[in-house]
Amino acid sequence: MPILCIDIGNSSAHSGILEKGQVLSRRDTPTRHFVAADSVARSVLEQMRECDCEGLAFASVVPDAAKGVTRLLEQMGLSPLGYQLRHDTASFIGFDYPSPAEVGQDRIANVIAAKQMLGSPAVVIDMGTATTFDVLTSKGYAGGIIAPGLALMTDYLHEKTALLPKLERMELLTPGAIGKSTVEAMKIGAHIGFRGMIKEMLKCVMADLEAAGEGRAHVLTTGGNAIVLPEGWWPNAKHVPDLALFGLEIAFRHARG
Repeated sequence: MPILCIDIGNSSAHSGILEKGQVLSRRDTPTRHFVAADSVARSVLEQMRECDCEGLAFASVVPDAAKGVTRLLEQMGLSPLGYQLRHDTASFIGFDYPSPAEVGQDRIANVIAAKQMLGSPAVVIDMGTATTFDVLTSKGYAGGIIAPGLALMTDYLHEKTALLPKLERMELLTPGAIGKSTVEAMKIGAHIGFRGMIKEMLKCVMADLEAAGEGRAHVLTTGGNAIVLPEGWWPNAKHVPDLALFGLEIAFRHARG
């Protein structure tokens, strides 16, 4: 039977109906609707009945949105079918980390999916509002990096200066590395700067893993900003747009035995 999976981020919630690792449908909903537990959020959860789902698996980086989902499940009489992914409900992944409760639920979902797909060691790079690196080793979740997202490079200069324009993140490619206009110069700074940041951090993570005897790690990317990385930017890197949803389905089925 399918599962409704919802990955609730700071601004948007990505949801999908999944069955055996296949995404049957997708939907994006502003997070504010789950915080309010309103009719829009209810319509997302109604998919459980419409698609005859076995249950709901969700992760949230917004506590009030998680409370909204829980409240709606109670109102709809679906509480027994709900599962929230947290460090304590996903202990099967293993944590080589002093304070597992600090780890974002979306990051745990990503690592669970990475382990199922490729095994360990693995590095997951999630390029959304923030850029996060999460590392899976033979001991489980080992930690990672939290860095600025691409929006900081495309929006911040416009917001803090009088003359510089706002850039469209999907239109950053330029013919070379020497800008012939203000806009070109800004695009180069954002595009090359962002991908350079990603590659340099990944090199450092790889060096630490090899020093710890973990060997060469698999690399997975997810998140909308991964589009700015050129093809072949890192050997054998794999892009998986719905990685967190896959992790949620895996965790749900593990929890339900």
